[in-house]
Amino acid sequence: MARGRMIDNCISISEKINDLTVKEAFIYTWIIPHLDDWGRISGSPRTLKALVFPMKKEISINCIESALRKFNIIGLFQWDEIDGELILQQPFKEFNNHQHISDNKRTKSKYPEVLSIP
Repeated sequence: MARGRMIDNCISISEKINDLTVKEAFIYTWIIPHLDDWGRISGSPRTLKALVFPMKKEISINCIESALRKFNIIGLFQWDEIDGELILQQPFKEFNNHQHISDNKRTKSKYPEVLSIP
């Protein structure tokens, strides 16, 4: 897994991103560098708080959960429970548009694929 991910400058003119609150946009962009080579991460709001926002008191677990629900609805992330574990995944086409990783260099994901947006 890479140490980070690219955030394309087209994010500033994305209608989906601009429909988010500033706090939701912050949550969205700070999750991206933590994604694995398949665009996946734990979807547990508690885990994301600990991993992505450990020093941000103004980003609560409830705030993260609310943002994840919105991201799922508008298609920024797929968020689903698989085998009892919450998984967050950037839709693969979107992830591949901005992250250029050849398939033979991708590390195996420890998270199962989220197949569809509920």
